Amino acid sequence: MAKLKTYDASGNMTGATVEVEDRVFSAKGGEHLIYEAVTFHLANRRQGTAKVKERAEVKGGGRKPWRQKGTGRARAGTIRSPLWRGGGVTFGPRPRDYRKKMGVKATRRARIAALSAKCRGEAVFATEAVRPAEPKTRYMADLLKAMNLDSKKVLWLVADNDRNLQLSARNLPYCRTMIASNANVYDIVNSDVVLIEKEAIGPLQEMLLK
Repeated sequence: MAKLKTYDASGNMTGATVEVEDRVFSAKGGEHLIYEAVTFHLANRRQGTAKVKERAEVKGGGRKPWRQKGTGRARAGTIRSPLWRGGGVTFGPRPRDYRKKMGVKATRRARIAALSAKCRGEAVFATEAVRPAEPKTRYMADLLKAMNLDSKKVLWLVADNDRNLQLSARNLPYCRTMIASNANVYDIVNSDVVLIEKEAIGPLQEMLLK
């Protein structure tokens, strides 16, 4: 079985390891599923509200600027033509839905592939449960500094949603905490290091191996 190195609650490497499922942390293949999952995630984040006015929607222009013939100028029917300044826009963006769907099994396989890729790069570690007594950004910053991770983007997967831990980490631009079962492929790929609480490893593996 694959093994993860472990940090204690003080940020020190303990020397102990945690055994994890090879089917989750040492799986092969799935690179294209990772690409699809990231593409779908970014597409689903788009609002799709960009819009410009076409010539029929621009105010004004009801009168013909000048007569059709005899002026020596080009024919014009409205000052709101796309050819005119202040006129409508041709083929501009319209409100649309960018959302895409990905099957449940494919999503799980993509998560497994992303975790396995990080594990092969020795960028996945297990941690003891960290539960600050009060929300302190300095506490979290010092903890990550003790781990030598203060210069890397860290994704910290926890077993349950501890408010003090969440508040302590949210002001650090390079650290994000979330419940392990909610981690998506984009968050995993977009991080340099993934930390997983020991208590979260079992439920995460169980969810991914359904």
